[in-house]
Amino acid sequence: MLPIKWKAFRMVIYLHLASTTILGGYMLLRAFESISSYTRSEDIWGLIIVIVCTSILLVNSSISLYLLERHYPAQLPGNGPYRASRVLGFFAWIVALLYAAGSGYGFYQLTKYNYWQNNVQAVLVFFAMGVISLSGFYLLWNQVSLRKAIRRNHEASLNSFLEEDQP
Repeated sequence: MLPIKWKAFRMVIYLHLASTTILGGYMLLRAFESISSYTRSEDIWGLIIVIVCTSILLVNSSISLYLLERHYPAQLPGNGPYRASRVLGFFAWIVALLYAAGSGYGFYQLTKYNYWQNNVQAVLVFFAMGVISLSGFYLLWNQVSLRKAIRRNHEASLNSFLEEDQP
């Protein structure tokens, strides 16, 4: 049975996966609707950045869920998932900071020019970016705790096994 901390972590992972998928899908849909007007390389690079950032967040959340479901409490993962969790965790911190900055700047612009009533879609996008960044920070903080807990529990189970074996 999982402790409440890890149950809440699992719920945040699912929230993060769902909100990232919805926002990423919406942003890609809007980008592909107007792809014929993309004539500058900056527009293409912006689309690539959206795809990469969304992919980083989705894969990082999936790896966290995999570590929680398959390896918690004491089964040490191999080098692949552990290394991927660390590398993608680093990039996910950067993406979460970018989402938080984008959300804050977007809300600042909406309040500065009083565009709340005219741009409901923009308000929803900036709100979703804020939810993704906040849930991402919680997820990333607990992802580090999860890796430490798995390693600590694995070492404790090995030590108890070795102590039982000695006369």
